[in-house]
Amino acid sequence: MIAGAARAAQRALWLPVGYLAVVTVAGLRAKPRTPRASTRFRFVALVAAHDEEGSVGATVASLLATKYPVERRRVIVVADNCSDATAERAEAAGAETWIRDDPAARGKGPALRWAAERLAVDEEWDALVVVDADTLVEPSFFRALAGRLREGADAVQAEYRVANPDDSLVTRLAQVSFSIQSALRQRGRTALGGAAKLQGNGMAFSRPVVTGDGWAGQGLTEDVDMWLSLLERGVRPRFAPEAVVAGVMPATSEAARVQRARWEAGRTQLARRRLVPALRTALRRRDPVLLEAAVSELAFPPLSTLAALVAATGAVHRVATGRTGSAPAQAGVLAAHAVAALAVTKAPRSSYALLALAPLVIGWKLLVKLRRPDAWERTPR
Repeated sequence: MIAGAARAAQRALWLPVGYLAVVTVAGLRAKPRTPRASTRFRFVALVAAHDEEGSVGATVASLLATKYPVERRRVIVVADNCSDATAERAEAAGAETWIRDDPAARGKGPALRWAAERLAVDEEWDALVVVDADTLVEPSFFRALAGRLREGADAVQAEYRVANPDDSLVTRLAQVSFSIQSALRQRGRTALGGAAKLQGNGMAFSRPVVTGDGWAGQGLTEDVDMWLSLLERGVRPRFAPEAVVAGVMPATSEAARVQRARWEAGRTQLARRRLVPALRTALRRRDPVLLEAAVSELAFPPLSTLAALVAATGAVHRVATGRTGSAPAQAGVLAAHAVAALAVTKAPRSSYALLALAPLVIGWKLLVKLRRPDAWERTPR
């Protein structure tokens, strides 16, 4: 009976593992096309900031230093329930500053929704860009996004990288994770005809998307919630690897734990609320893009959990039968997925050595899952 259960579990795991295998091959074979840059659109860069006095000035300076006509881009910082000098630092750096004081509705999602409602009555912009308050953008950032919008995209996701990979072991591991999530999977998913996943930082939206149904993202993972809402509306975000944002990641394990716990809790909440409705909508409309998004992001386990399940079923299978079954092959696919991500991003050789720490990282992430914040919690800086 135990052997049969282990075999059944291993067969079930081939669904997410097989999906990653297909995405890996597609991501390696993808040759992203770079559209011609444009200065056609009037951008508003929206930066939601809560007690970010130490980093918001550099973010604003980075946005203002982009090679884009000054009269065709604005930078607005939403100082959201701040108790420090975030607003003053942002204004000193050259941004417009909007003060939001609503302790009952804290968090990035409510702040963006509040700002989007204010912008809806403003006619002096064509596209909205969301950038985190601890982020640096490349000089060609706006031009690259405008190139995608000019081709008809209503939503665009820039490639999201780590700005401080050399700060600590924690940030180096974050760089590996971002290579997987923000480069390889985005390339693979879009090469297969899917929609680029919104990642909260470096997102651009055309005016009709923002002013039509407003900002739909809510919860601890408002970016994925917004993504699913757009897919249900028929909007297909596009991936723009030529537009790059680099965010500062937590350099200590404690700060990373808070951030990861928020992400994991948000994913669980979102799956409970959105998975079944999204599946019903996708099946009713025969929409493969929405179906892929709902299954891969809400039904399939995250990579760390998937790796743990592969190891556990292999161990049970070995105890019951003396053989590990399909666990080695599945583990090989997961390892190839990580190696391919590093290859796609041209990561330094030292990054490959970090893959040896995978068992420790997986264990740490499983422990983090035990901490489930119910409300938004700022990552310690």
